[in-house]
Amino acid sequence: KMMPPLKIYKPGPSGFHAVSNTTISFKEANNQLNDPRFGLIDRVIPGSGDYKLRIKGIKLYGSGGQVIAEVKIQYNPIINLGSKPAHMTVYFRGVPQYNPKKELFTLRHLDFDMKTGDLLMQVANWIFKSDILKVLQKKARIPIGPKLDQLKGRMNEVLNLPVGMHSRLQTQVQSFRVLDAFVDKDGIQAQISLDGDAQLNLLCR
Repeated sequence: KMMPPLKIYKPGPSGFHAVSNTTISFKEANNQLNDPRFGLIDRVIPGSGDYKLRIKGIKLYGSGGQVIAEVKIQYNPIINLGSKPAHMTVYFRGVPQYNPKKELFTLRHLDFDMKTGDLLMQVANWIFKSDILKVLQKKARIPIGPKLDQLKGRMNEVLNLPVGMHSRLQTQVQSFRVLDAFVDKDGIQAQISLDGDAQLNLLCR
């Protein structure tokens, strides 16, 4: 067959752009949040006064596109006949917000409801005056950095491979960007944009 006419070689762009998804599971986040070393469990909440409100446990899950934080709380009741602390469960609802500098999701637009057997607690408003919302917004965070490192390693593995018999693709992921995210029952599904360098090498026998 007739060969195409010779032309001056014009190199194309050296980089590549790809989009992939990753999941940050609530199971992973819950294990971290309930670790006493994380600084959220068993600490007295500022602003709770003589109630000495403490978070004893936290469980994140998804519902209706929002993150639900089921928080187990211990406090000193107003009338303490048994000399033992009382307990209640507070359900916080929030929307995940990504912080690109710290590579983590935090919760914003928090509001809450409560369930407790203490009738006095049902009409008290002291919890609104404590700093529990500030503590949760600061501490209840879902890191994505390790997931990005895993995704980077996986993409570098997948994109460095032979292409046919006489060529090989070599790539290196350089940067990430979270494009979008939504909540399902298992965790936060994040869409990640990846950019990097790519080169196709021709092999000689």
